[in-house]
Amino acid sequence: MNNNILLFRSYIVISLLLLLPLSMYLTLELWQIFQFILFKQINLDKNNYLRILNVYIDRKKWLLCISFLEVSSLFNVIAMDINLMYLAYCYRNLNYYNIAEYYYLKAIFYSPCNIIILSNLASMYNLLGRKNDAINLYRQIYSLDSSYSIPENYISDL
Repeated sequence: MNNNILLFRSYIVISLLLLLPLSMYLTLELWQIFQFILFKQINLDKNNYLRILNVYIDRKKWLLCISFLEVSSLFNVIAMDINLMYLAYCYRNLNYYNIAEYYYLKAIFYSPCNIIILSNLASMYNLLGRKNDAINLYRQIYSLDSSYSIPENYISDL
């Protein structure tokens, strides 16, 4: 009797070990099919996505905007730096400056020469009173584009 229980348990363990990778593979394939069907039916391309996003921003529905951005980052509808820039903008308007700074810095990692991201982060540093950080960013902006209009109180420090 004891031998039968041991045999049964070993059968269950071996079955689970063999079926677990198969189930993971099937789950990933089903997820990819779901993503494909979802985008094919909804036709959520970059322009539609940005229109929906701008509606949320215009109506100041920050939490809906953040949720939409977080979910859409899974589907890679638009470029990651733009997605992160919008997330930082939403958190900045909610006065979560540390989170906004995190997303701005992450966006700069993806696109270090994007002047819009750099200027948004510099203006946030200006708002927070972190003048040295703002000056460093304005110097970087000036080195990328000398025609960019920098606030007058920082021109003398450049």
